[in-house]
Amino acid sequence: MTPQSIVTPSPLLDVTNLTKHFVLSRRAPWAPAPSVKAVDGVSFALDRGETLSLVGESGCGKTTTGKSVLRLIEPSGGSIRLDGEDVLSLSPTQMRRRRRDMQIVFQDPYASLNPRLPAGEIVAEPLRNFDDPAWRSARQREDRIAWLFSRVGLRPEAMRKLPAEFSGGQRQRLGIARALALNPKLIVCDEPVSALDVSVQAQVVNLLMDLQAEFGIAYLFVAHDLAVVRHISHRVAVMYLGRIVEIADRDTLFNNPAHPYTRMLLSSVPSPRPGAKAERVLPLGDPPSPFKPPSGCGFHPRCPFARAECRETAPALAPPAAGGPPSHRVACHLAA
Repeated sequence: MTPQSIVTPSPLLDVTNLTKHFVLSRRAPWAPAPSVKAVDGVSFALDRGETLSLVGESGCGKTTTGKSVLRLIEPSGGSIRLDGEDVLSLSPTQMRRRRRDMQIVFQDPYASLNPRLPAGEIVAEPLRNFDDPAWRSARQREDRIAWLFSRVGLRPEAMRKLPAEFSGGQRQRLGIARALALNPKLIVCDEPVSALDVSVQAQVVNLLMDLQAEFGIAYLFVAHDLAVVRHISHRVAVMYLGRIVEIADRDTLFNNPAHPYTRMLLSSVPSPRPGAKAERVLPLGDPPSPFKPPSGCGFHPRCPFARAECRETAPALAPPAAGGPPSHRVACHLAA
């Protein structure tokens, strides 16, 4: 199944030069405070009804980017605009109202649900917090919760069960129902299927795609599983050491990757055909420390094609020399 996006003139979400630096404790009173550049100048746009996936190795800044967009983590700099409104300029009261349009599905369905609350109360919590007149009475909320349960594939009579009585896939469906409760425009999916069995992963991914087609929701999808990413995405951004090194539509990135790191990621995917021999492209050495990122291109210590220019100057995101769609951009001196 191919995901269908809703194309609009202006993007729903516009992120420009987003940064998040974590300042650590000083090793000595006279020493400068060290910092980790978890996100270092990330820029992208997301249309209504579109899925943009963030992929890369653990620790590259994918989850921090998603949480910074929602201001669950306060960014260090940059610009985040939702529907043209500057999210970073909002006061806490204004941001609370804006959160109706921005929700999240967490990675761990076992840790993201209150174990003491019945499932119906977990999904009803957003409705009570925002005190919407449409769901102010107990009967209105119960009808809304029953509809949400049925929409995500749960029986309405399960509203009185505790989370411990659900399987992992059912718990993740609860998390999706909670995120849908306020009719959001944007949902950040932080590895929503990584803790689930493969068969359950397919059910949850197809559910997300069906909900997107029905309600026009935009997804910022964080994942490691490239097979899931290829199935659900419209566009894919590859992150390395806090930066986007390549961004393109799904088919272009999987069929014609331009960055050496992207090629290495794709070559690590096992072939579904038994006995098939695929060429493996392995990076050199280990990932560099985020405390002391390398100069120039962050990937050059592991890149077999690195040259002097790569060690001295950080490449900017630009269209590759080989051509292709205008949305395809890569941060590599060799590709440019």
